[in-house]
Amino acid sequence: MKKKYFLGIGLAVLVVLVVGALIWSAQQNKNAKETTIHQNDVKQIKLTRDELKFQPDFFEVSRSKGTLCLTPVKAEHKKESEVFYQKQNYKLKKIQLFFPSKKLLKDKKYPGEIRMQHQAKSGDKLTIVSYVERGKENFALKETSEIAKKLKNNEEIKTRDPISTLALISQDYRVVQYKQSEKQLYIVFKQPITLSQKEFDSFKSMK
Repeated sequence: MKKKYFLGIGLAVLVVLVVGALIWSAQQNKNAKETTIHQNDVKQIKLTRDELKFQPDFFEVSRSKGTLCLTPVKAEHKKESEVFYQKQNYKLKKIQLFFPSKKLLKDKKYPGEIRMQHQAKSGDKLTIVSYVERGKENFALKETSEIAKKLKNNEEIKTRDPISTLALISQDYRVVQYKQSEKQLYIVFKQPITLSQKEFDSFKSMK
């Protein structure tokens, strides 16, 4: 009797493990599909500088599991960074930095990626994506790279100097638009920006 009882428990545990593994695998495949931008999914467009109402901002810098997050610090009598796109104003909510990149464009993976996440009053979301390659130093991220070296998980440090978000995108404004859902648009800059090797090393030291 005991043998059958334990055998039944063992089979139940095995079923739970198998089902759990299948669910996890399906979720991973779904995530992989969602984070790949194929050429036939995108629309070639060109932004104008007037559409990007970026302002230098102070940020709270935090990290979690190797991802750096910059949240703008609101201040009185100061305009917020906005994007005016398709008849809507989107306000900057946060910036995420990934090393290496998370999204794939034309099947190419980049050493780094910056996502600037915006939201409109309607609830619609717009994420501006810049890819990052090795090259010249990016002075806008110099302080952030120094913070990244010493920042611990779930810790926050405010930047001493404002960050110019215009320095986080290419200045040729050639982009592709990718619609992930009715409420989520991606605008991906075709021309990457650069960081120096020293800045890359600082960011990649995060774990």
